[in-house]
Amino acid sequence: MFKGTEPFDTLGDWLRFAVSLFNREGLEFAQGTPHAGDEALALLKWALHLDEDLQPFMASRLTASEIAEVKALIARRVVEHVPLAYLTGEAWLGGQRFAVNEQVLIPRSYFVELIQGEPGLGAWLGLRKPKRILELCTGSGCLAILLSQRFPEALVSATDLSHDALDVAQHNIEEHHLAGRVELRQGDLFGAVEGERFDLIVANPPYEPSALCDDLSPELKHEPRLALDGGADGMDLVRRIVREARAHLTPQGVLTIELGGLRNVMTAEFPGVPFEWPVLADGSTAVCVIRAKDLPR
Repeated sequence: MFKGTEPFDTLGDWLRFAVSLFNREGLEFAQGTPHAGDEALALLKWALHLDEDLQPFMASRLTASEIAEVKALIARRVVEHVPLAYLTGEAWLGGQRFAVNEQVLIPRSYFVELIQGEPGLGAWLGLRKPKRILELCTGSGCLAILLSQRFPEALVSATDLSHDALDVAQHNIEEHHLAGRVELRQGDLFGAVEGERFDLIVANPPYEPSALCDDLSPELKHEPRLALDGGADGMDLVRRIVREARAHLTPQGVLTIELGGLRNVMTAEFPGVPFEWPVLADGSTAVCVIRAKDLPR
């Protein structure tokens, strides 16, 4: 892999090499960066502890130990197909950093638009400020944290089935100084909040059909299947959420679910239910919104 790199000693040399190698090897870039250039740049910045613009350093010579570190990371990215976020232990969502490991999905969610944008979720909440918010399938806790920042007067409860995922979420909550405003519950969906009601429920459950999970790229196979696999048609947890949510919402409450490309499956499963499908920045309708009063009884 590194044959012919003996003369390489500058940051620019290794950046160009990494970009060429990543493209040649056909790596997957769907977990935080859009293409090989951004991926290589992020990897080198992390390896060399540089937060600044790298352009002024392109002609700088790397030390032998720095080159060894860069080569080790490049090798794991190419040979093992380990995603960048798992190599560095961090990922970015909504302009903020979150710790991650292979026990949680790498943060990427359409909910960022609805949480941070205007009017975003306010289009359904109106002037009401939610006092209690529930996030289901929290994983790394990133959405619960963004929700707490967007609605500072609310108590956010975040649930997950995985103890390992909740350990990561707890770390992120503490890093963002939100331990008093975001609480974690371990359990199977609403089983963790039995008898409680919320003004807003946000869910990003596993929704990929099992057959698709069998055929994922090597990079995506590093992510926990528990957080991806939604059953034969992707709807196993989505069905439960829709059927059980009404009992956990206040009368004016709102449920919103991210479910990728399952809009047609969802509407066929619940005919007559007036789901709303906000059009997102990329033109997709990957998130549905439904008011408590319109949910199945």
